[in-house]
Amino acid sequence: MHLVKALAALTADLELRQWFAALRTGQCARVMAPGLRDARALAPLAPARFPNAVFCTTPAARFWSRWPREWPVPELLPASYDVFHAPFLPLPFSRRVPLVLTVHDVIPLLHPEWVTRRQWTQLQAVLAGARRAAHVIADSAATRDDLLNLVPEVADRVTVVPLGVAAAFLAEQTPERVQQARLRYGLKRPYVVSVCTLEPRKNLPRLLDAYQVLCSRPRWEHELVLIGSPGWRLGPLRQKLAEVESDGRVHTLGHVPDDDLPALIAGAEVMAFPSLCEGFGLPVLEAMACGTPVVCANTASLPEIASGAAVLVDPLSTECLAEAIADLVQDESLRRRLAEAGRERARRFTWERTARQTLAVYRAAAGARH
Repeated sequence: MHLVKALAALTADLELRQWFAALRTGQCARVMAPGLRDARALAPLAPARFPNAVFCTTPAARFWSRWPREWPVPELLPASYDVFHAPFLPLPFSRRVPLVLTVHDVIPLLHPEWVTRRQWTQLQAVLAGARRAAHVIADSAATRDDLLNLVPEVADRVTVVPLGVAAAFLAEQTPERVQQARLRYGLKRPYVVSVCTLEPRKNLPRLLDAYQVLCSRPRWEHELVLIGSPGWRLGPLRQKLAEVESDGRVHTLGHVPDDDLPALIAGAEVMAFPSLCEGFGLPVLEAMACGTPVVCANTASLPEIASGAAVLVDPLSTECLAEAIADLVQDESLRRRLAEAGRERARRFTWERTARQTLAVYRAAAGARH
């Protein structure tokens, strides 16, 4: 993980240990708790130098959801640890070691119609963890504000720490590398790209509607490329894809390896990201880092992340979305301006900066303990 590596490289004064919750036979020793079928104990993995901080790296949802509230919290962490950081779910490891909890978004409670029951339940666990955490990290000011609307009592314990952009997206994508990626995925014509998990809040049926509007115009040559793994509640999207994929102008690539993704984004003339709600919006930053102009929604965290380096549109308006994409495709000077502004914006979001701000939160949480 990018944050773990950045923290480990930041200073030799601390010791970082990664922990995970395993639920498969043979991965680590059993947790001896009644009724917890086939659960495993938490065990350290590949300790790196970083004294007295603990970083929980796995979404151990089943472990947390099966832990009855009437059971005592197991003290699985040595009292010598200064901080336990849970970047996903606040597992009940300890009450004596200060908890730092990262909240990426609270979308399941704001819009339960977009998520699964499991995701809604997980977020309930996150909010419970936030109430007992020594400190909470939010990815964006928008996420912080949404969180405080739900749990206002944590207002004095929340810090916004933005995510970073991986170096692979900031690196120059040579024309040869871009061409190889395009040939590998059969992309012979100019294209607009959208990168996201295929799920309801990503608003992809409306993007497909906007693309159909564009295809109805004379001399429209660009294809649409959707990159991302299938998510949940895909019925409306599958129905819409069945309508538009038959002419071969829409490419659904699914999950793309990390080695190919920057080149595919860099090869696009426009990135379209009409998501209805985001806790951060990392694909927007990744596209800007690649120098690809972005059209994104004007909702939630996206204006905060784009900050003038992207075209913002109403994600509920098919016509506005289509016009914004068309304007960028047709205006080369605008694309150049946004490409440069996007690169400059993305350079500010480094994992080193994220690590430094996270370390400051660790020190504050550890200091409050003593």
